[in-house]
Amino acid sequence: MDHPMPSIPRDPGLAALVPVDRETDVPWEGGRRLKTWWFAARGERRMPRLRDFSPAMMGRYLAGIIIFDVVRKGDLADFIVRLAGEDYRLASGISLKGRGMNAFPDSAPIRERFEWAVREGRPYMALDLPSHWSGKDFVRFKSLVVPLSEDGERVTHLMGHAHYYTASR
Repeated sequence: MDHPMPSIPRDPGLAALVPVDRETDVPWEGGRRLKTWWFAARGERRMPRLRDFSPAMMGRYLAGIIIFDVVRKGDLADFIVRLAGEDYRLASGISLKGRGMNAFPDSAPIRERFEWAVREGRPYMALDLPSHWSGKDFVRFKSLVVPLSEDGERVTHLMGHAHYYTASR
């Protein structure tokens, strides 16, 4: 008797997005550190700048950091990896530096969330997501993404922290 293969859950896109404010509980330490830094570093500004970030504050969680340059093309934006921590290389098996969002398979749901962060200028988190973009469907992740701005208004970078784990089969 043939048994159907279990379906691999899809990334729910914007439905997975949880806006983050100062009081939001982020359920992993690397994400908590990034959230705490973001709210402290922005001060009275709408968003902090990239140069406000000190890698030392992440400690052993630095490997989960990724930074994207937001490159505008008319009304659209592309997201180019400026820096990706070791956790991203281990999850994907390749170096991500310099790659645009379009280089990742099944990245449309991530792009939707990134566009929300650019439009709103606010941090968000997403929990228990499949990492189809990595080519490893058994790997899941949760992420916190924070917007950064060189002029305090327009988002110029997105910084994220991801926590990867293996899903039960």
